[in-house]
Amino acid sequence: MRYRPSYYEEGISFLTPFALVAQESSQRTMNYSAQQAEQDHLGQQEIVRIVIQIQLTGTYGALIATPTCSSSGSPIGYVKRPNDFWKDFEIQVLDKEKSLIPLSSSGDSVYSCDSNGGCILSGATVQFEFRASAFTSDSPTVQVTPPEGDAVSVDFDLTRLR
Repeated sequence: MRYRPSYYEEGISFLTPFALVAQESSQRTMNYSAQQAEQDHLGQQEIVRIVIQIQLTGTYGALIATPTCSSSGSPIGYVKRPNDFWKDFEIQVLDKEKSLIPLSSSGDSVYSCDSNGGCILSGATVQFEFRASAFTSDSPTVQVTPPEGDAVSVDFDLTRLR
């Protein structure tokens, strides 16, 4: 069986405790050994990190159409979508159909910039951390429900990580 320390599917990454240690180790300077990584990890809580990439689309874009005034038939103007738009998405992590409560969560806006220095909101990265022990089944589900449109659900087969 092939060992895969993390799982990526449909814009969602599932990072195991092993993947997180490997990721942290890769960011260290030279002369950082596997033995040192193991020693640094001892006594720390085992966590799983789930990272969700949200991309804006043509129908849910960086600009929001809005009437320029309250009268009927008024021209349409545009306003920028708020930088924290991702807070309007409902994100659930389910294990055996039970919703898990994260230890922590955060989100960051993502911008696309052109060569002239102009930047526009293009998406967001949302991150959750859970106790590894919270996952009792081999097939957790991440469900993302946008403020408009259909929910997206991704099932992870954790047996593929061993």
